[in-house]
Amino acid sequence: MAKFTKRDFPVFGALKAAVKKLAGSLEPFYRLATPDGAATLQRVVDIIIEDWRETFGHFITRLPFDPVAFIGEGWEVDETDERATALQSIDPEKIRPLVCLMGGEASIKGGEFLRRLKSGGNIRLDAGFFLALWREKGHVTLEWLFDRYGVVSLSFFGTILKEPEGSRCVLCLYRSSVGGGWHRRFCWLNCDYLLAGFSASLAA
Repeated sequence: MAKFTKRDFPVFGALKAAVKKLAGSLEPFYRLATPDGAATLQRVVDIIIEDWRETFGHFITRLPFDPVAFIGEGWEVDETDERATALQSIDPEKIRPLVCLMGGEASIKGGEFLRRLKSGGNIRLDAGFFLALWREKGHVTLEWLFDRYGVVSLSFFGTILKEPEGSRCVLCLYRSSVGGGWHRRFCWLNCDYLLAGFSASLAA
């Protein structure tokens, strides 16, 4: 019998979540245990992918971000990932949620999270993409990230903001455990980031 490898887990998890969400149980998996199950599964996957592409039908376009207009007087952009600000749009499928915990770590400070992201070299999506995802009708991309990767909190380290008192933070989108709606908040660099806290990134 074929065994799953570590590389298979995200795909398996996404399919399992999709089946449970649509059917309410795993019974449809058992129907695939037939001689032509593999071919049937391939057709199902092809349909899912095509449906996903039709659902998006476009790239995520970066929006202009003004900290004073969005938050208030005295707020400013302290640091940016210029590779992100140079992008006009991105393919949602290319978004890579990163955690950056090491070994048995349960959490890290936001400042250390930022340092590790910089060391990793990936493009850190900025406040312009935060705004695009926040304003996207139905939060389709965020829901897809939740279904595929289990993302319930997504921070945008490509823009480091500074509030009037001098403390630094990033913008974050998080999914409520009650009702499943998406909300926004600040994530401060001197606070802890837990395992559930992802950074919105692209491969460089």
